[in-house]
Amino acid sequence: MIPFSVRVPASTANVGPGFDSVGIALSLYLDVVVKEKADKWQVIHSFEESIPTDDKNLIVSTACKVCPSISPHIIEVTSNIPLTRGLGSSASAIVAGIELANQLGNLNLTADQKVQIATNFEGHPDNVAASILGGTVIGALDGKDVSVVRIESKELGVISLIPNAELNTDESRSVLPKMFPFHEAVKASAISNVLVAALCQKRWEVVGEMMERDHFHEPYRLELVPLLPSIRKCAKEFGAYGTALSGAGPSIFILTPYEKRQEIAEQLARVFTDMKVCELEIDHKGIIVNKEEHIGT
Repeated sequence: MIPFSVRVPASTANVGPGFDSVGIALSLYLDVVVKEKADKWQVIHSFEESIPTDDKNLIVSTACKVCPSISPHIIEVTSNIPLTRGLGSSASAIVAGIELANQLGNLNLTADQKVQIATNFEGHPDNVAASILGGTVIGALDGKDVSVVRIESKELGVISLIPNAELNTDESRSVLPKMFPFHEAVKASAISNVLVAALCQKRWEVVGEMMERDHFHEPYRLELVPLLPSIRKCAKEFGAYGTALSGAGPSIFILTPYEKRQEIAEQLARVFTDMKVCELEIDHKGIIVNKEEHIGT
């Protein structure tokens, strides 16, 4: 077998009011190089010791659930996606596992099938669909059925402010209300609808306005990410379209005019010195499989 590699982009989810629905692929990557067969799975990585190096690794366990008949291999994993920071690190691992099964098991999965399988693992389509398809995605999970629409947003720049502290997704979800008053749900849904319409029509100022008016989750998560209002205020003053929590946090996601992203990132870095300010781009390719013979040699 010729060694192959899988590259999966990071993602941000929600974009404010698009809760568990809207996702955007980002230019941070998880890379998996698949090497020779082995008696048992071996995962070579330089992450923290808590990340498994055997078949308990999320990439491998996902692959084996998708296609239990695949043979163990040695795989090498590298990533510049920060863990537990709201940038889709677990979603990218799930997507990589599905593609690993697809390649080793000769499953010939379509992109839609990959999205369906990944959503079944993740529980919502926003992160995984963005990582698979690239670009901006709007998805819905209704029972077992997943519907996803992909749109291009090449005029946008992205900035991510990443704190040193981790925030577990379960902890961030624990502060959300179990019930939502009907009138509040109507208001939140209307704002989300306008966000999606504005994304489709490339009305970026409206996108920025709507992404800062969420009612579904951000008001409840402010206690966990108290810097969000001040970052939002500064970003707007510096020329950004809008600012929101990246997924469940704690990272902050900012949309900017593409040509202004570097200038705005530099200004934010001078103000928020305790956070890592990353000037990113939207990834428009999604998952990539490279079967060139030179890989791994």
